[in-house]
Amino acid sequence: MVPGVCMMQMIKEILEQILNKQTNLVQAADMKFLAVINPQENNLIHATITYAIDEAGLINVVASLFKDELVHFKCKLQLETLS
Repeated sequence: MVPGVCMMQMIKEILEQILNKQTNLVQAADMKFLAVINPQENNLIHATITYAIDEAGLINVVASLFKDELVHFKCKLQLETLS
């Protein structure tokens, strides 16, 4: 089973690859762990990530992990880039 903190880390690492920058979690809100991810049964999980960078340079993220119609995880995160 994939722990919830790992699901959040997956979102963070995907976004870091998109931005080509390392980030630090500032805030997590509306975290919903809706279904367990069992790697033996679900070896392919999809992610949707939308983000916007605000005036202060913080990255506001809305993301989810899913397979087919089953949503495993949804969250809103705020990240900052590391120098």
